[in-house]
Amino acid sequence: MSTGIGDALRAARERAGITLADAAAETRIRQSFLAALEREEFDHLGGDVYVKGFLRSYARFLGLDPDPFVEAFVQVRPEASEWGSMASEPIETPSQARRPIAVVVAAVAVLVLGGLAFLGTIAGDDPEETDEVAAPDPVEEETPTPTPEPAEPDEDPTGEPTEPEEDEEEETDEPDLAEGIVLDFTVAGTGTWARVTVDGVVVNERIFDAGFSETYEGDNILLRIGDAANAEIEVNGEGLGELGGSGQVVEVSCSTERAACDVDVVA
Repeated sequence: MSTGIGDALRAARERAGITLADAAAETRIRQSFLAALEREEFDHLGGDVYVKGFLRSYARFLGLDPDPFVEAFVQVRPEASEWGSMASEPIETPSQARRPIAVVVAAVAVLVLGGLAFLGTIAGDDPEETDEVAAPDPVEEETPTPTPEPAEPDEDPTGEPTEPEEDEEEETDEPDLAEGIVLDFTVAGTGTWARVTVDGVVVNERIFDAGFSETYEGDNILLRIGDAANAEIEVNGEGLGELGGSGQVVEVSCSTERAACDVDVVA
């Protein structure tokens, strides 16, 4: 029985002009899994925990609210509730499942080596020979010449404290794009054409007059600007500076996955 989940996901993807292969590359979910979601073949996805995780990731990628999709899935699979699925479905990966075997093998190897070392200490017949082997080399007992300890990071070789480097302060002030992107787009000069794409969905495309300003939020934001000299952009409160010259077409691409914004001149 169809729940409408697959049809809604497929419609959103096709409306955005995205292929399954492109979606798989962006979400890092196998193409066969995404196809199974759109066909509502949930039994092929390894368990209810994985189904809900795939639904959330795929819906967010398509610019949709993931909660209604997860709730619709739980309606048809009551056992997929948060606590029930966590208790009944495996949450470890195949590599994690093999770890106990590796631990047992390592423990056995340690015991074998320890036993051989113990037997080696008691196997000698000559007490003097045993003592000679165990006795430390007189040369090794000599006290090594002390070497000067390296200066602390905040001191120079003369012992005077140094000021912290400005680069470290600048790195502290940089916005953390991995937590999300808040992009402020402002039009100056004589205006410009621009297209704004947020998480794979075109949310605005037209000629913007001077004085226009709008804020966009998402995990992946792409702006294609027709006149770089007439556009100003701030990301998480930090200005990107001069985008390009008059009449230049540029693309500004910000991604939480890369935790960075790139500005490329297109024409």
